Amino acid sequence: MRSQTGRALAVGVAGLAAAGSLLLTAPTAQAATTAHCTTASGGISLTTPTLGPSFTAALSNCGGSFTDLGAPYTFTLASISVGYINGRGMLSFYVYSNLTATCTTASVSGNLLQASGCTYAATS
Repeated sequence: MRSQTGRALAVGVAGLAAAGSLLLTAPTAQAATTAHCTTASGGISLTTPTLGPSFTAALSNCGGSFTDLGAPYTFTLASISVGYINGRGMLSFYVYSNLTATCTTASVSGNLLQASGCTYAATS
C-alpha cells in the first residue's frame, strides 16, 4: 500500500510541477510602434503651457511614413510646441524639448500623424 501511495504522491507532485512550469512561461511579446518626430504640436491650453493627452505632427517631421505595429505607441519628440493664453490675453507658445510620448492610439490623416491618450517623460 505504501508504494502505491508513494507513487501516486510522486505522480501528483510531478503533475503540479509540470503545470507550474506552464504557468511560469514568458508571456508573448506585445507589438509596439515606435517613431521619432523632430517637431510636433500639442495644441492650446489656458494660462500656462500644458502638455495635453494628444499631439499632431506633419508626417514629414516623423520620417515621412508611419507603420502601425499596434499599441503602445512610443514617440521620441525632439520638440513639441504648446500654445497658451498669456497674462496679457495673447496667444504665446512654449516649446518642450526631448520628450518621449507613450500613447494609446495613433493614426495618419492626410499628411498628419495624430496621437492621443499620451503621457510624457523626459528623454535621457
